[in-house]
Amino acid sequence: MSADQALSAATPFNSSRELCELLDPIGPDTFFAEYWERKPLFIKGGLKKLERLIPGGFGIAHFREAVRTAEANQVRGFRLWAQKLKERNLYIIYWPAGTLHTTRGLSDLSLTLHFVINHETFLNLFSRFLLSTFMSRPEWRHLPTIPAGGLTPGQVPDEVKEFFAARLREVSKFVDTLSPDSLDFNREWHKLLAAPGELILPQLLPAPAEVEKRAIEPGDVLRLPNTAPITYTFGIDADGERSFYLYFADKELSLSGEWFDFLQTLVRQESFVAESATGWAHDRPAYDWETVRTYLQVMLDQGILERQESPT
Repeated sequence: MSADQALSAATPFNSSRELCELLDPIGPDTFFAEYWERKPLFIKGGLKKLERLIPGGFGIAHFREAVRTAEANQVRGFRLWAQKLKERNLYIIYWPAGTLHTTRGLSDLSLTLHFVINHETFLNLFSRFLLSTFMSRPEWRHLPTIPAGGLTPGQVPDEVKEFFAARLREVSKFVDTLSPDSLDFNREWHKLLAAPGELILPQLLPAPAEVEKRAIEPGDVLRLPNTAPITYTFGIDADGERSFYLYFADKELSLSGEWFDFLQTLVRQESFVAESATGWAHDRPAYDWETVRTYLQVMLDQGILERQESPT
């Protein structure tokens, strides 16, 4: 058995090497079982751990080069603070969603790495199906009203039991219609993959003032941005049409029927001239330019496309 296989067999969470090194000397299984969202744990860093995490190390020269590169490329979300600490062991408190933790500088010069992990569960995904299916029904948006005189301490009134039973029958019938192979499950899965989370989203997407309002011209060069995750899926929808779904951060774009090929071809392009998209209709007459322009303009306005000065 190789070292990687031994690590995988010993780690029920199938954690990566980087996570194991980051948590060392605590194993991921122990960390998640005993500490995660339970009690505080101080994990000491150091040069040896940094060397294992980042082979070759990450010294002052590397830091300055990274800062220069980020500044030169105008990386979205890049910010740099310079602060002189008067106390060597100054505690800095961070408040990520649902967790309180501190970091402690053990030397005059230290490096802090921030990781944001979106912890999604099957319950999150399944809740979307419940909301989309039942939220429009009035009986799901309230509880039965029972007069105070009809209440018996320690008991649930018959009217309430009947109300609950009716809702449970509806849920049971609904669950029987679900299939893990369905396009609906596929779509919800990709939505979760693309969503960066509420903490990260504002740093990735341009503010409204930054969105360029100039209308798209035939010779404009466009591309999908790399500022946020992009995923997509496709299949046959409930109407029997081929449908393509594109997910960019918290946005969803879908086209079906004769425009299926348009979106399927777009996601394969590193960059493209706007007018060339009229030729993406496979085995069909060319798309109408004005309709293509409208679709591209919507995507540009939503940040799903961005302009590029010249084709790559």
